[in-house]
Amino acid sequence: LDSFVNQQHLNFKQSVPYTHAVIDNLVNPKLMTLIHHEIKVSMNSTLKETDLFKVYQTSDLANFNIHETPQLFHLLSLRDALYSEEFRELMQRITQCDTLTDQTDCSVNAYVNGSHLLCHDDVIGTRCVSYI
Repeated sequence: LDSFVNQQHLNFKQSVPYTHAVIDNLVNPKLMTLIHHEIKVSMNSTLKETDLFKVYQTSDLANFNIHETPQLFHLLSLRDALYSEEFRELMQRITQCDTLTDQTDCSVNAYVNGSHLLCHDDVIGTRCVSYI
């Protein structure tokens, strides 16, 4: 694990045009297929548009409880894994950022023909790491 973290940190520090990390094979493709199906069948999204993005977005996943919405079991399991202490510590080691909280701040974005997301700085003081 240490060699993985060291290589990821080096890649992160040397990345251009902005610092970023790419973690290949983070999620099993079969699991992603199940998650995709859950989202399509069980979630609604609304169009969100600014000068930086145009996407269809779901409600914040912080609002969903895995026991109350079992139809989103795989999606919410992924959410919980991304916000787990173990994964947050991994991200801290790779990015050398401050302590990451367990406060969930994520949604599902759907990109259709004409959708876009431009690289930008969120300028959100409480956010150290963003992901897509």
